[in-house]
Amino acid sequence: MKIAVYDEVQKDRELVSRMITEYSDTKGIPVNIRQFGNADELLEVFRKDSFAAVFVGLNSMREVDVAWIIRGRDKECPIVIMSRCSDYSLEGYRLKALDYMLKPPDEQRVHTTLDRLMP
Repeated sequence: MKIAVYDEVQKDRELVSRMITEYSDTKGIPVNIRQFGNADELLEVFRKDSFAAVFVGLNSMREVDVAWIIRGRDKECPIVIMSRCSDYSLEGYRLKALDYMLKPPDEQRVHTTLDRLMP
C-alpha cells in the first residue's frame, strides 16, 4: 500500500510517517510511505502516480487548496486531514476526508484511521 504524507512541518511529517510504519510492522502489512514537504512536488507525483491514501497537514489555506486539487484529480482517494486547530474542519467535511485529526496526532487515532483503509 502506498501512502503519501504531506506536511510542510518536517517533524509533523516524520511523526505521522513513524506511526504509519509502526502500524505496518504490527499488522504485517507492507506500506510504502512517500513524504512530501513541498506541495508542488506532491502534486507532480500525484499527477503520475496513485496512492492508497494521502495525509495532508493543513497549516494555511495553501494546503487546503492542495487537498482540493488532490480531490479533483482522484474522487476516491482517501484524504486524511491533520491540523493544529479545528478551523479547517468544515473544509475536511466538504472534501469528504476520511478523517480529520488534530496535531500532534494520537497514535491510536492514526492506527484506527489506517484500519479503515484496509479492505
